[in-house]
Amino acid sequence: MINKRLKVKEKDIKILYGQAGNQCSMDGCNNELIISKDNSTGEKYQIGEMAHIYPNSNNFVRGNYELDEEDKVNEKNLILLCPKCHKLIDNDPEKYTAEKLLEMKEKHINKIKILKETALLDFTFDDFYIASKNIICDENIDNGNNILKIDSNPLEIDVKIRKNDLTQISRNLILQGNLKQHQIKEFIAVMSKEDDKFPYLLQNSFKKEFNKKKNDFIGDKLFLELYDFSRKNLSNSETAASLAILCYLFAICEIFEK
Repeated sequence: MINKRLKVKEKDIKILYGQAGNQCSMDGCNNELIISKDNSTGEKYQIGEMAHIYPNSNNFVRGNYELDEEDKVNEKNLILLCPKCHKLIDNDPEKYTAEKLLEMKEKHINKIKILKETALLDFTFDDFYIASKNIICDENIDNGNNILKIDSNPLEIDVKIRKNDLTQISRNLILQGNLKQHQIKEFIAVMSKEDDKFPYLLQNSFKKEFNKKKNDFIGDKLFLELYDFSRKNLSNSETAASLAILCYLFAICEIFEK
């Protein structure tokens, strides 16, 4: 529990939530920390818990005599978790050492920072070209009807997001990526003139990757796995293009519905 004598300062709480992107910082957990209490009213409440990296008492496994009382309630010594993951690290301090928690926190902060930055970037046709070629590779090409299989009655984005158990972190990315849909349509039209199989190959590459991952990952983790697949070895602007491609296909195709 947080030190009863010294409370965490408001500025530290804001820093923690801002850095964590409203997500649990545990590896593999994307639980939202501010959730709706009642869907009909939209009222929200926070469930996030500020866990100590080095505990208040130095008698515990992760104790650190070098930290004073103020240091222990500073945001640098706190990690934002959902209740389940907070209990998990408290019950297994041998596994979740201070070093592991610090590494986990830094990794999560960097992930959120990259996701926010790349989602807002603009990109050129060259970026789109490189991103699409990065996605389409020989092993993802198969035989079949070379037609982009568009859902004839696509679900609304928010409905599709809920159906796939995606949280706010994926929703933010999808909404940002979809701002570029007009641009993506133009790029695909240009590429299709050179190769009429291009739209199909693009879709099929994501579909094959989805089928590889769907048994091991669900929800945000699955969406982010596809995002990682699409942006491997790319620059920031090329990554923005790959995100727009993924979001475009998510919106109009049945990739996530099969």
